Amino acid sequence: LSSDFATPLELAQLAIASGANVNLQLKLFPPYRALGADRGADGLLKAGVTSLFRAARGGDVEITKLLIAHGALVDLPNEDDVTPLMTASGYRASAIDTRGRFRTEKQAYEVTSLLLAAGAEVNRQELFGQTALFGAATQGWNSVVQLLVDNGADLQHKDNNGNIALDAAMGRAGQFGRGSGGDQHIDTAALLEKLMAEQ
Repeated sequence: LSSDFATPLELAQLAIASGANVNLQLKLFPPYRALGADRGADGLLKAGVTSLFRAARGGDVEITKLLIAHGALVDLPNEDDVTPLMTASGYRASAIDTRGRFRTEKQAYEVTSLLLAAGAEVNRQELFGQTALFGAATQGWNSVVQLLVDNGADLQHKDNNGNIALDAAMGRAGQFGRGSGGDQHIDTAALLEKLMAEQ
């Protein structure tokens, strides 16, 4: 089937019905010639990435539901220990990355909710010690921040450089890769301060 005649969801359903392994992981970083105009922009699409990781990266709610329903492992990370929950929550999103650039906060919230409901570990750390909360704070996605905290995200957790999610909201928690700026989100910082005070 061509994508001209079938939706991505239908193609995924067909692949699963034909016996596709939903937990298959990439072995290598895809060659640059396959990345188009955002050459090298997605520093997370590397060895270890699964279909669920990719669906979470793009905020694809329906394919996330499909993969979870067919046994996708929600905490299976890439080689940098980044999980689908982290990437769904906005971790290392880049303005020049066409794979994740067009997802909305609403889509991120919905996919994050699905992953948490499926048992994703909310305080799992990647290679630099950051968690999903750092991603949501960096993007200024208040609804996702609140969702993660409601599900046990540690507001005081420090990454390897001693930063907490509040630092991420203020653009000073260390950005990664091309096009990932250090924007300040004052309203998100205020939310995090409020949540920390309540705790």
